[in-house]
Amino acid sequence: MARETPSQTAGPYVHIGLMPNAAGIFGIYGQDIGAVMVSDPDAVLTGCIYDGDGAPLTDAVIEVWQADIGAFGRSAADAETGEYRFETRRAEDAFLTLWIIARGINIGLHTRAYWPGQVPDLPGLDGARAQTMVMREVGPGAFRFDIHLQGPEETVFLDV
Repeated sequence: MARETPSQTAGPYVHIGLMPNAAGIFGIYGQDIGAVMVSDPDAVLTGCIYDGDGAPLTDAVIEVWQADIGAFGRSAADAETGEYRFETRRAEDAFLTLWIIARGINIGLHTRAYWPGQVPDLPGLDGARAQTMVMREVGPGAFRFDIHLQGPEETVFLDV
């Protein structure tokens, strides 16, 4: 008979195993997989994941999917700044789906990043909370999406 087991955190080394170049370990892969989501990007998404104290996570891994263009990407947080970066194409009617794993997170977190001007349409989600799922345009073709794990600016996470 199978028994239920406790979930495990990703631990402090997940980014090293999945994204060694981003962790400063070179020579294993020429380029970490998923750094460029599409061959002809017209948008760059950057951001940072912040813990409950407002400190950036420097050992997180983020995966992104964009259904309308069949894009997938993976990025590790920069080991010094916690910043992540994706190159993709902007699809006006689509959102990005993000999955976050890092130390202290027992089960991967799911959220969405909507392009500026889009309104997240999820039942029971009020306007202020919905704004935590909308990217900011920071320049031509440049977008920012910061993720807050806890606190007053906590990003909406979905149970999928």
